[in-house]
This record gives sequence, C-alpha cells and structure tokens, in this order.
Amino acid sequence: RTARRGRGSAPRCRRARLGYQEAVSVIDMGGDPDVCLADARGRARKWDVEKPARRRTMLDHAVHAWSSIESAAEGKRLITPTGFRGFDGTEAQAGVTGGMHPGQLWLLAADQGFGKTTWAMQVARYVASQGLVVLVFSLEMTGDSLALRMACGDIGVSMQDAVNGRLSSDDMGRLGESMQTVSDLSTLLVIDDCETMEDIESECLAAFAENDRIGLIVIDYAQIVRPSAGYERKTTTDQISHTSRTSKRLAKRGRCPLLLLSQFSREGQKAEREPVPRDLKGSGSLES
Repeated sequence: RTARRGRGSAPRCRRARLGYQEAVSVIDMGGDPDVCLADARGRARKWDVEKPARRRTMLDHAVHAWSSIESAAEGKRLITPTGFRGFDGTEAQAGVTGGMHPGQLWLLAADQGFGKTTWAMQVARYVASQGLVVLVFSLEMTGDSLALRMACGDIGVSMQDAVNGRLSSDDMGRLGESMQTVSDLSTLLVIDDCETMEDIESECLAAFAENDRIGLIVIDYAQIVRPSAGYERKTTTDQISHTSRTSKRLAKRGRCPLLLLSQFSREGQKAEREPVPRDLKGSGSLES
C-alpha cells in the first residue's frame, strides 16, 4: 500500500523494511516486541535522513550565497523574524540583529521565573503565524500547559485561576475563543516527551527529511536536558557543552535558527552587575 502513494514512498518503504528486519531479529532472541519496535522505528528514521555530507567547492558556496543576496534584494525575507520590533528592526530603524539568522544557535538566558519560556513561545508563535514549521522541545512543561498558558496570556487571566476553576462565565467564554485561536497554529509543534539530545536530534532529523520549511527550533531549557549515553558520569559543564554542540550542529543541518534557553548560575544571580557569559549555569561551550 505504501509503495502506491507516489512521491516519498521509497524512503517510507526503506524505513519500514529496516524496522521490520530489526524487530524480527530481536524478537527471535527473546526481546520485548514493543521496546524493539520503538527502537527500530527511531533508528530506521535516523538511518534514512543521515546522508554523507557532500563536498562542495567555493563555487557552490558562492552561488548559494549570491542566490540568497538576490532573494533578499527581491524582498524575500531569509532571516527569521521574532515579531519584536526592537529585535527585528523596521524599515525606518535597524534592530538589534534584524531577526534570527538561519543556521545559527541563539541563546536566551535569564534567572528562573523571569519569562524565558513566555518570550520564546511568543517568538515561536509569531514564526508559526508566517506559515513556517516550528519545533518546540519542552522539557519543563507539557504541551497542554503551554497551550493553556498562551491562551490565558492572550486574554489576561491567571492560568492558576483557570486550572482551579475560579474563572467567571465571561472569562470562560473568552478563554474558549482564545484556545481556538491557539489551536489554529497547526505548524507550531510541541514535543514534550524528549529527554536527551539524542531524542531531540532524532526528531529534528526526521522533521528535516519530511519538511523543508522549518523556521525555528526551540529547546527549553539546556540545564534540564538529561545526560546522553556516555555523559552520565561527566561534569555538568561537559553535559551542557554536549547540548550546545549538538544544538549548533542541528541549526546548521536544518539551515534554521535554534533558540536554546538557559539559566544563570547562583553566583550570577547574586552578582550586582550586568550578566556576563560566565554567569550561565554550567556554561561550558555556551559562552562561545
């Protein structure tokens, strides 16, 4: 049945074949079928999208760079806007960066409770409203909680009041309308069951293979990503450095900006001065 679907059927058949073969081999050895199938699906997807890097000459790079310049001259925006004028800029005034440049890692750091997730979700929502696909890896909050948080923020009611049933009938009606608006963001994808960078990388690679309109990746947040295999006994700095390196690699691979959220260390929170890179909790390679 899959083979008759036309475009994209070959990769699907290959994934299915690899997954089936892997499942059969493990089941024959007495393995758990459910665990085996889940692992095989993940590895099959990764095998399919991981292709050897093509060697490109400077001519290739120059042609691609010039094509980008021509597109910008024609008014085609290549930089991902955030929706914040001070950051993106306007026709009359330049912004801080002009938006988020593709292929780069962007770091958003603040103390706990200072609105990192709120700001990131506002950016994600704006990018999704432009018709681009946004991947949000939420390691702290569930997707349901994020949806409710956005809806409550739109109408100015407390999320706690909504959860505890303390909203008036008028507010309930407004919240229902707001939830409908949030639900229309079909290209804003929240993944709340990834715990390690391997999980996140696998999801991103599959998304890159299936869609060429990835506008933004958000990881919330660096310090609570679980250690990857081989990093369990290493220092926090080494673990976060691994998160940073993998994030940079994903941004380059997907040719899209990746927004990584981070907390400040306790020493940075106590310092009576402007934050500096070394104040990042377990900073490691986040500083660069």
